[in-house]
Amino acid sequence: MNYGTQAPHYIGINFEQLGFAVNSQASDVVEGINA
Repeated sequence: MNYGTQAPHYIGINFEQLGFAVNSQASDVVEGINA
């Protein structure tokens, strides 16, 4: 196992998913406030 190449890849995917989840939640909150 070459963790040097795999670890950053997994971390990058996790940060993308986390950022997408945060962005979608934030937009839902803003829509809820505006509604």
